[in-house]
Amino acid sequence: FCRSQGSGFYVVEGDHKSTWSSGATAFTEDTLRINNMPVMESWEKPYMRRLADEVSCCGGKLLEVGWGLALSGSRVQEHKHTVTEHHVIEANATVFQQLKEFAAKENAKSDGTPKVIPHFGLWRDVLKNIEK
Repeated sequence: FCRSQGSGFYVVEGDHKSTWSSGATAFTEDTLRINNMPVMESWEKPYMRRLADEVSCCGGKLLEVGWGLALSGSRVQEHKHTVTEHHVIEANATVFQQLKEFAAKENAKSDGTPKVIPHFGLWRDVLKNIEK
């Protein structure tokens, strides 16, 4: 993992599958870093919210891969009575704990808020066990 010739872009080298789940995780209100790699930052919020609106417009069951800073996930939850289930796959244990806490709060609501269903693991592994 390194900056690409001072360009501001990051190059991720190698397979991080074995370390992603338990990797060093740094959370702030504005940044998520895992194994010292930038995963998500707050400046992405307008884009992530727009993506959430686009995928939520048709309603039904929705699958989100990666929880991050909950930028898109929290927006999906605003689509009451359209999205019925919001499945989220998260591979990092620390981030997954944040997701479970979010899910508990959201699932306690009875106002048409989509049900949040957290799944732990890498998407390639978890996807096999999710009902279609």
